[in-house]
Parts: sequence; C-alpha cells; structure tokens
Amino acid sequence: MIGVDDLQWADASSLLTLGVLSRRAAYLPVGLIACFRPSPRPPDLDRLTDALQAAGARHLVLGGLAERAVTELVAEAVAAVPGPRLWAG
Repeated sequence: MIGVDDLQWADASSLLTLGVLSRRAAYLPVGLIACFRPSPRPPDLDRLTDALQAAGARHLVLGGLAERAVTELVAEAVAAVPGPRLWAG
C-alpha cells in the first residue's frame, strides 16, 4: 500500500511521477491511496485524477466530521474535554 496526502500542494513533477507509478502499479500487488482537498486544484492534479478515474480508480468525496466526532477526537488527543472556544473559531 502506498499512501500520499495533501496532493493539492504537490508540484507538477511529483504528480507526473504518481501518474507513472499508478500505471505500473496496475500490474503489481500494490494499492495507491491519494488524498487531497477540493482546493486549490492545480490543472496537473485534475489531469492525474482524470487519468486515474479513466483507468478504473475510485474517487471518494468525504464530508466534514460531525461536532460530536470532532469533540471526541480532540478529547482523545489532548486527554481533556475541549472547551467552548473550540467552536468559536
């Protein structure tokens, strides 16, 4: 498994390399998970995602977490219940 995050910030060379890697990975027992935010969306990223989808990749769009889930994650991370200022910003 190969995981790549924050592709919205990747440069053109990195995106090109991922495209080449993904074409070769089709013949190997390996998976590729790539994550990116909806913006910014550089044209090179759009070309990569279009090519991957044309080759059969799945594009999943995840929504935001519910307030309760965020509260639980923060509480677990800092070992304390977050205060009201968490939601003020």
